[in-house]
Order: sequence, then C-alpha cells, then structure tokens
Amino acid sequence: MKTLFKLFMFLVFISAASVQAADIKIGYVDVERLLKEAPQVEKINEKMLGEFGSKKTELETGEKEIMDLQEKYKRNELVMTDDKLNELKSAIISKVQLYKQKEAVLQQEVTAMRNKEVVVLQNTIRGVIKDIAKKEKYDLIVSDGVLHAKESFNMTQKVLDKMSALLKK
Repeated sequence: MKTLFKLFMFLVFISAASVQAADIKIGYVDVERLLKEAPQVEKINEKMLGEFGSKKTELETGEKEIMDLQEKYKRNELVMTDDKLNELKSAIISKVQLYKQKEAVLQQEVTAMRNKEVVVLQNTIRGVIKDIAKKEKYDLIVSDGVLHAKESFNMTQKVLDKMSALLKK
C-alpha cells in the first residue's frame, strides 16, 4: 500500500511539474544583431562623425602631405644637394611623427567615446528587454550562448521595434 501511495504521489508531482512547465514563457534575444541594427547605432555613428570628422580630415590631409613629400624626395633624390635632401628627409620624419601622435590621440578619443556610447546602448537594450519581459510576462529571457531555439522564442525584432519607438520620442 505504501509503495502504491508513493507511486501515486510521484505521478502527481510529475503531472504538476509538467503543467507548471507548460506555463513558462521563454524568449531569447540576439544581442549582436541589436548592437548592429538598433536605430541608436546610426545616431551614435552620426554623433561620432560629427565629433571626429574634422580631425579625421586633418589626418587625411597630413597623410597626403607626407606622401607628396616622399614622392618629391624620390623624384629629386638625384638632382638635389645633400643638404636639401637631409632637410627634406627631416621634414618627412617630423611630419610622420606628428601624424602618428595625432592618429594615436584620435584613436584614444574615438575608443573612449565608442565605449561610453556602447555602455549607454547596452543599458537601453537591457531596459527595453526588461520592459517587454514585464509587460508580456516572460519568465525567462536568454541571449548569448543559445545554440538553437524555435523562431517563436526570438524576441529580437520586438526589442528593435521598441528601440525605434524610443528613438522617435
């Protein structure tokens, strides 16, 4: 009798667990896709171009000057005096050093700003996901490390749509 009772209770627990499992709402988000396709990414790129566009143009101008000086050196190497060649070589070296310094500074500034903007974007994404999860009563939302999931679990487009709506506000 005790064995029958234990078996009965075991079956009841299994049934209850399967019924409860059926009520779980799960979703997954492709964060990599969000970081590429979110409309905020375009705004970040525009902001960075506005912030650093002139410095990039200045670097490109400096690079062209260096190339022109190098070409002049090669073209006139046989006809210029040693003093003029050394003077030109010094000018080239000086411009290359200045170019590399400016390039390094710009790269640091771009990296710092990009990192700051990515953190803001990640926080926005996280907030949107939490908002959707709360409103639509998701029990579990996963992102990285999903090897396979039914397309019906994919809520990435919902997040993108909500982020677009946020940007329009």
